[in-house]
Amino acid sequence: AAFQEQIRQEFPQYAAKKEIPAPKITGIPGHMVLENQAPTTNYQFISADGVWRINLASGFISLACKRYTRWEDFAKMLDKPLAAFIQTYKPAYFHRVGLRYLNFISRNSLNLEGVPFRDLIESHFLGPLALHGVHEQSAMRCSVDTELQISGGCRVMIMPDYSGKENR
Repeated sequence: AAFQEQIRQEFPQYAAKKEIPAPKITGIPGHMVLENQAPTTNYQFISADGVWRINLASGFISLACKRYTRWEDFAKMLDKPLAAFIQTYKPAYFHRVGLRYLNFISRNSLNLEGVPFRDLIESHFLGPLALHGVHEQSAMRCSVDTELQISGGCRVMIMPDYSGKENR
């Protein structure tokens, strides 16, 4: 309730969803067992226009946006809920910090129709789609997952994803 009161002005709508996590695999090869996990509650705090949503559960806090515009806008909306979370729950540390978003590129609206992605996006993000013999129109899906060690013993995961849909 203390967390909710601190963010109520920006996120006045409230919902709680019971979620049952996928079973956990335990045991050793040859004797593996699926172990049911306890249900958790995912508390959702939603902006009045329904565009922004904070999810709060026992293992994470997240911010989602239906109409992403710029990183600066996203960061600004995260500032107050994250500060309220830290003040209310006083976590000793964060096990994981992540940023996940879909970035749609509309070649049509940019007047770039017919220009292949390999001419718009650096090849290390495109993987096989950067090769001249590979036609992006025939690609159903392409992703490049990279996990890097960074300073302080932390890791960063980069996972660009191409789904083959028009204007992506």
